[in-house]
Amino acid sequence: MKTTKMLKVGALVLATLTILVGCGPKNDKAAQDAVHTAMVNTSKVKSESYDLLLNGKITAGKDSTAQFKELKGSLDFSGVFDMRAKEDPRFTLKIDAKGTVDGGKEQAVAGEMLLASKNFFFSISKVSVDGIPDLYKAAVDQFMNKWWSVALPPESFAKLTASAGDDKDMTPEQKQLKDLMEKTQFFKNVSDLGSDKVGSVVAEKYSVELDKEAFKTYLTEATKITGQATKSADMAQFDKLMALVEFKGNVWISADDKMLRKVDGTVTIAPGAETDNAAMDFQATYTVDNLNKEVKVEAPAKSEKFDLSKALGMPTK
Repeated sequence: MKTTKMLKVGALVLATLTILVGCGPKNDKAAQDAVHTAMVNTSKVKSESYDLLLNGKITAGKDSTAQFKELKGSLDFSGVFDMRAKEDPRFTLKIDAKGTVDGGKEQAVAGEMLLASKNFFFSISKVSVDGIPDLYKAAVDQFMNKWWSVALPPESFAKLTASAGDDKDMTPEQKQLKDLMEKTQFFKNVSDLGSDKVGSVVAEKYSVELDKEAFKTYLTEATKITGQATKSADMAQFDKLMALVEFKGNVWISADDKMLRKVDGTVTIAPGAETDNAAMDFQATYTVDNLNKEVKVEAPAKSEKFDLSKALGMPTK
């Protein structure tokens, strides 16, 4: 009698487990491979529009030397880029930052950067920050609501265009870095959450978690490729910092071209010596659109040459 009862219970448990597995996430290995493939595909995109929004706060602990208890606000980076022509790369970057210190008056900064016709331009549209010295206030007023141009030395322009062009144009170092990125699995504990949409784009949604060990290995190998020596003390400090960092979130991959279309999640940094005992908590959302399509980037019709010394009233040579 007891044996029969045990068999019935065992059969019920087995049936329950079968149902749960059947209704749960798809194979994690397949999901992880899908996310990795999408990241590799997206790294090859030559033009797109993008938007990165960060919302969060920094809270100083009791042993922190920070001059505040809490910084709270948002930071939005948006724009487009077009790297299809290596000889004429173009991009725009709009910055909109807002925040408060210990619940006080909102502070804000907004502006835009632009690369077009082999020249760099910037414009400041808003600066509402308390405590700026009068000398700098006068300089800021000169910059407001106009475009400024900055001539780029050939070596600086070459660095900006490093990711443009075709693979055949890459230097051996650039090719090594590209290969390293393509073989690195930056996420772990990946699960397929099913079909969803990003705007009008049909996509598959996945939950992810940052693989800190893989990220550390990537940075270590990248520094070796670029010939930058990494001191053991620096790596030890980096390890301590990464131990405080966590990222968990979701990614969306378009169903048709297997491209990464959206990432959102929570970034937390626990208090520690490396953060001056401050805790950080941010919600990040990154979306892209118009992949490999024409995006409009034009140089400003009118701009002034930027001279920092002149702007600050300093003598020039």
